[in-house]
Order: sequence, then structure tokens, then C-alpha cells
Amino acid sequence: MTIPRKPGTLINSFGCLLLFLLCFIPKAVAQNASVRIDSLQKKASDAYKHNPQQGIAFAQEAYLLAAKEQLPRQQLACINTITFFYWGIQDFKNARIFSQKGLSVAKANGIDSLAGDFLVLTGAIDHVNNNYNRAIANYQQAVTYYKKNKLQKRIGNTYVNIGICQIRLSRFEAANGYFLQSANIFHQLKDTLDLSATYNSMGACFSSLSEFKKSEDYYRKALALRQKIGDKVLTAQSLNNLGFAFTQDNQPDSAIYYLSKCLAMRRNEKDSSILVLTLQNLGNSLKMKGNLKKAEAYIARSLKIAANYNMKEDAARGNLDLANIYLAQKNTSRP
Repeated sequence: MTIPRKPGTLINSFGCLLLFLLCFIPKAVAQNASVRIDSLQKKASDAYKHNPQQGIAFAQEAYLLAAKEQLPRQQLACINTITFFYWGIQDFKNARIFSQKGLSVAKANGIDSLAGDFLVLTGAIDHVNNNYNRAIANYQQAVTYYKKNKLQKRIGNTYVNIGICQIRLSRFEAANGYFLQSANIFHQLKDTLDLSATYNSMGACFSSLSEFKKSEDYYRKALALRQKIGDKVLTAQSLNNLGFAFTQDNQPDSAIYYLSKCLAMRRNEKDSSILVLTLQNLGNSLKMKGNLKKAEAYIARSLKIAANYNMKEDAARGNLDLANIYLAQKNTSRP
């Protein structure tokens, strides 16, 4: 027997179905948009390797779709991609414009950690363009956002960035103050890797002050931590830094010891451009020892690599070193 429905039952059922569809459709559209955005981001990354402008175009398409669908986190991910793409082709003007867009979106959506990240990114763009005061201002603003969420690691890394800018402005005492704060944070976090980077920066700070003993001490601390971690790339960097510090301190034997170890570690690297500075430091240390022939060979090798990689500043420095070696050879050949 069929039970007759009440007059409103069918309408109520249809209303529930309509309400379900109205709730489901926006979610389905958002999910489809999210998939489309991810696909465009992948296309952007693939295209950028061969055609940077095409990669940027795909990333911007993804960004506009994320903005249209009001998906702030994906919008920020797209902005981040675009910023780094522009950075990669050294279009710092557009890189800065998009990092500022990222900051605005993060602030509008109350995402403090990402607001801090985009301030750091903006500061880094200013940093590489030698606008150190503006970089410091952006880094300091980033710290205020990080402090809201107690993001200690990011605070420590930002302090290091501020310290490096202070060195560039010859504010060495201020720089060291930031490095000490950073070192304290990483020590508490037991973050060996970032602590080693902080010690490395402190070594550079004291080297700039011609306080070579302190410089050597911090470079040694960085080296010990990096050897403990087992990171060969960073260990080689610390060996080079120590060797350079000993060269500056007029201790060629110690310099040659550390620089030779660095060169041995870097010998199998595919990117031979990282050898240039070590070869030049080693050449200058050998010159101090009076071994001019070997010094010339190392500097000449550095110049050949610098030419292959179009490293103009390194080539200019190497040519000056080579000229000094030739002058020393000429002087020693005189009766």
C-alpha cells in the first residue's frame, strides 16, 4: 500500500536537495580551481627552466585564478613563485612589487608568519641591491611579526641578515649585537647548522675590524660544528674562511694548510666557480711565502675559471693579484 505524501513533503525534499547543491557547488568549484592552480604552478616551474617569461606568465595566471577564487594561501604561494622568478632573471623591480603584494595579502588575511616571510623577502631584495638601511627596516618589521607567533628560528635568521647589513654599513658593534642574539637563540634551540652560520658571520665581522684572532676563533667554531654535522660544502666554506683569515693575519703557513684542505674537498665539485676564491687566497698565501711560481699558477687557474663563468669582479681581483706576483718576480730577478 502506498502511503500518500503530505503536500509539502516533495517541496521540502527538493529544498533540501537544492540547499545541498548550493553548499556543494562552491566547494567543488574551489577544489577544481585549486587543482587548476597547482597545475599552472607546475607548468610555470617547468617552463621557467627554458623560457623564464613563459614561466612567469603561467605563474601569474595561477595567481589571478587564486585571487578570483579567494584562496589566499595559494595566492601567496603563486606570489612567492613569481617573486623568485623575477629575482632569478634579476628583474628586482618586479620582484619587489610582488613581494609587497604578498605582504598585503598576508596582512589582509591575518597570516602573520607569512607577512614576516614577505618582509624578509622584500628586505633580501633591498639587501642584494645594496639598499642596506631599507633592508634593515624590512627585516626589523619581519621580526615583530615573528615574535607574535614565537617563531624563534626565523627571528634568529633575520637577526643574522640584519647583522650582515650592519657590517656593510660599517656598524660593526651593532652587527655583533645582532649576531650574539642570533647565536643565543640557536644555542637554545640546539640548531647546530644555523649556529654555525652565525659564527661564520661573526668571524666576518671581526675580520672587517682587523681583529683576526677573534675572527679565527669564530671561524674555528663554525668549522667544528660543520664537521660535526658532516656537511662537506659548508665545511669547505669554513676552511676557506679560516685560510683567508690567516692570510690577512700574515700567517701564510696556517693559511696554506686550511686552503689546501678546502681545495681538496672542492676538487670534485661540478661547479668549478666555487674554486676561484680559494685559488686566489692560496696564490696570495704562497706569494707571502715567496713561492712565486706556484702562486702564479694558482692565480692563473682562477682567472681561467672566472673567464668561463663571466665572473668579472673575481677576474679583476685575480688580475691585480697576478700583476703583483709579476712585480715581485721582477724585483727578485734583479741583481
